[in-house]
Amino acid sequence: MVGTIGKDTLVLTSTTDPPGLNVSGVLDISDVDAFAHALDQAAAQVEGNVWVNLGGLRAACPEGLLAMVRAARRLAAQDRELIAGSLAVPQRQLLKLAGWDRTPGLVVAE
Repeated sequence: MVGTIGKDTLVLTSTTDPPGLNVSGVLDISDVDAFAHALDQAAAQVEGNVWVNLGGLRAACPEGLLAMVRAARRLAAQDRELIAGSLAVPQRQLLKLAGWDRTPGLVVAE
């Protein structure tokens, strides 16, 4: 799964160990739907918790983070979690400022 916006590219790759999604590049507003769809696909393919490795993400719009929060809420309704790993400090701060860090089903891992 790949979305391209001008010179910036969002790359979404399914992972099996841990099961989930690897995200790299730039998550622009025009990529939010593709990102949300990839999160839903990962949740459908994984029986337990969904791991999202954000270590390669250079920048993310707030709507992109909100898509992740919404996916976590859906997982929480199934007694599962979205584990967001390697989230950069600016995105961590935005999650905290918006109160999204307290979202049921969302775990922000170091």
